[in-house]
Amino acid sequence: MVDLFIGRSLVCNNRDRVEYDTEREVIHRLQNRILLLFFGSADCQRCQEFVPTLKDFFKRLTDEFYVERSAQLVLLYISLDQSEEQLESLLKELPKRCLFLTHDDPYRRNFMLNEEFDDNKMRSVTDPIRRLKYKVEKKKKKKRWWGWGGGGGEEEGEEEEDEEEEEEKKGD
Repeated sequence: MVDLFIGRSLVCNNRDRVEYDTEREVIHRLQNRILLLFFGSADCQRCQEFVPTLKDFFKRLTDEFYVERSAQLVLLYISLDQSEEQLESLLKELPKRCLFLTHDDPYRRNFMLNEEFDDNKMRSVTDPIRRLKYKVEKKKKKKRWWGWGGGGGEEEGEEEEDEEEEEEKKGD
């Protein structure tokens, strides 16, 4: 995953806006770490609603109070904004320790938006496989009337079972 960002300029979202542009700096920041890639835009309402959740999640996983090895997680924001002002507006909401690609980086334009796909939006790549794998056939509940009502309950239950078996055979 680190190889994707070698040769790119990553900027830290802090006051100083420290820029990591050499191969050594990028490898040092990303090597042997879990990367959280956040693709978003200031225009997107869902992205703006997701940012507080992401910020809390990132804080809990990078704070020494919550976890032992906090330095192993890196949040990388890949902006799909049209202007630098939009980029800045969303960066104000993101954690200060996250990294982002500069606005003029052409690499951030290589990612497709969800709207650019067909109308058939899947929740994941494995969604169709999961549906087939875990398909459960509906089984009819067999009613048993032993001792209920006033007489001959077992015979009625047997008749219902026979009827259900015949229906299942017809369905096959």
